[in-house]
Amino acid sequence: MASPERPAPRALAALVHLVLLASVLIMAGTAWFLRASGTMGPAAPDDRAGPVRLVALGTGLVVLALGIVIRGRIAESAASDAGRWWRFNFPRALLVWALADSAAMIGIVAFIISGDLFTLALLGGTGLGLLLLSAPGRIGPV
Repeated sequence: MASPERPAPRALAALVHLVLLASVLIMAGTAWFLRASGTMGPAAPDDRAGPVRLVALGTGLVVLALGIVIRGRIAESAASDAGRWWRFNFPRALLVWALADSAAMIGIVAFIISGDLFTLALLGGTGLGLLLLSAPGRIGPV
């Protein structure tokens, strides 16, 4: 019985990155719709915005800083073999993407809870930005 062929590491990285990027966009859109429709509470920020903002910003910014530090430690793409480079650096890239996704999700959850658009914009935007700046084509060989 032949074993199934494994996908190329670069293709797997692109797929994982795309799924994480799509999850942030879908959740942000859903949160925006739920808050705007009044399903999750009033559309305007309420009295919980202050404490939720502090906790979300503190946690989210630490997570983002960690992602930026780890992204800086990913080896340059000077390797001649793209597959070999991705096998070695995929865990680091995945960690950066997961941290960026987590920061964006923290902002989205804070927005759902409190209606605080600032937290959504800051954490969601920077998390999404880190995801885009850490796309497989930007950090590794093609």
